[in-house]
Amino acid sequence: MEQEKLDRLLYHGKIHTLKTEGDVVEALGIRAGKIVFVGSSQDVSPCRSKADALDRLRKKAQITPKGEWIRGSGFDQSKWEDAPDQLPSRHDLDAVSTEHPIVIKRACLHTAVANTAALQKAGLFQRKAPESGGMIEFEADGLPNGVLREQSIRIFDVLIPNPLADPFARRACMAEQLKRMASLGMTSMHTYAADVWQYAEDPSDYACLDREGLLPLRVTVYQDDLAKLAKDRAAIPAPSGDPSQKVFVGGYKLFCDGSLGSRSAALYAPY
Repeated sequence: MEQEKLDRLLYHGKIHTLKTEGDVVEALGIRAGKIVFVGSSQDVSPCRSKADALDRLRKKAQITPKGEWIRGSGFDQSKWEDAPDQLPSRHDLDAVSTEHPIVIKRACLHTAVANTAALQKAGLFQRKAPESGGMIEFEADGLPNGVLREQSIRIFDVLIPNPLADPFARRACMAEQLKRMASLGMTSMHTYAADVWQYAEDPSDYACLDREGLLPLRVTVYQDDLAKLAKDRAAIPAPSGDPSQKVFVGGYKLFCDGSLGSRSAALYAPY
């Protein structure tokens, strides 16, 4: 099913088809006033192919000023229908644009692919040694092929401007998404920080939203930095049984390995 051919798409729901008693699906597609598809949310993933993913990036490049960064995330090459289970390369992203630095991250966030412009901005054409715990792939001629794994991804996290660095913009975005989550029936969630990739979590952000009446669910924050965890525990009250308490401090996330989908996990035998 091609999503572009639909007039409306509903997904991640609980839809009773009435086909038979108890027949329930997650997704429903409408075209010209008629239901033309029912099935799972996975069946309507926007990028079911490598061509879909590159086309989405191409459309973004068309509306992005030249020279500005283009970022993408969530791709999973193992599910692409038009290509083998193989990561894209800088050449694939160069076909999208050579006038924008482009970086896309895999669904697991353990692998990134960059185009030539992004690699040049990062100085990676000088054959830098990867950071400890990181991996950079090179072609036969010694030039990077665009694939970076684990700690090596951090170079782009530092280079690319963070639109959520402003606390007011960050909380506005959080409030919008939390409201959406609550509308889908969520009542609580556990977050995790990944400072190694600049995915910071601060329970004070949630506490601020709670004071403003903008926190519609309970949140437990985990850290991957022991010093931050200790600071959070000192600032946020411990669970007391008070039903009005919505913000909690969780535990510590330890990174000790890579990802299977990124081919960076440690195995006894080769992939």
